[in-house]
Amino acid sequence: MRQPQPTGCFHTEGDDMMKKSITAFVAALLATCLFGEWSQEDAQAGLSSAIAKWGVDADAFRSAVDSAYGSAYNSVEKSQFLCNWYCAIQGLTISPTGSIADTNIWLRAKTYALLELGNSDTIKNSTNCWFAAAREYAWLNRLDRQEWYQISGVEQDVKEVFTDGVVVVDSPFRMGDNSAESRAYEQRNRDARELKRSLSLAKQAVCKDIQRAIASPAFASLNTLAQNAIVSNLAEIACLTQEETVALGLTNRVLKCGSSATP
Repeated sequence: MRQPQPTGCFHTEGDDMMKKSITAFVAALLATCLFGEWSQEDAQAGLSSAIAKWGVDADAFRSAVDSAYGSAYNSVEKSQFLCNWYCAIQGLTISPTGSIADTNIWLRAKTYALLELGNSDTIKNSTNCWFAAAREYAWLNRLDRQEWYQISGVEQDVKEVFTDGVVVVDSPFRMGDNSAESRAYEQRNRDARELKRSLSLAKQAVCKDIQRAIASPAFASLNTLAQNAIVSNLAEIACLTQEETVALGLTNRVLKCGSSATP
């Protein structure tokens, strides 16, 4: 049986999620203009309300993210709130005992929230957010170590992997078998392939945040030695390979001739 291998190209889906995020943000922003300025207490209450829905109701979680972010964005304390919110979202965990389908649901909900916040100047200029993103990338990489046919948790032998990414596995069921067991087997494989796609989308979002951090005014304001310490620590925390380190721009900065290592 030929099973399609994820290709790693998810720009269309990511764009759709971003469009929905922007639409929800505009709606929440209009509500803020109508109902007035949020205090830090209001903002924290919105954050707490959103986190309370984590692991309970994914749609309600997304709605709470939209509402809290849109309202808090215009608040005086938005810098503190957005940084706290970003780091809190990065720290949310997904139950290891849940089904593959559940992991998909919550990983996508988490990615949605990160896409909501990632473009903020506040986030890209916060060192706390930089390191939160690095920790998230390491966690995502650990989840992404296995191929979909290993994640599925069903016994199946891989017969061949073609150059186009198509994987041929030896199914324990005959062609045309419509038994409950066969349907469950196919569903687990679909969920596993979907999880690989979800992980790719999440890693893309976090990688963009790390790249924005390195391109930020806050990073540029550091002297060369401090920049090198930051990129070294980020690469170590994120457990990056040499190729990933180079791709994300986390290589050491060279001290220019005649310049000083101190501010």
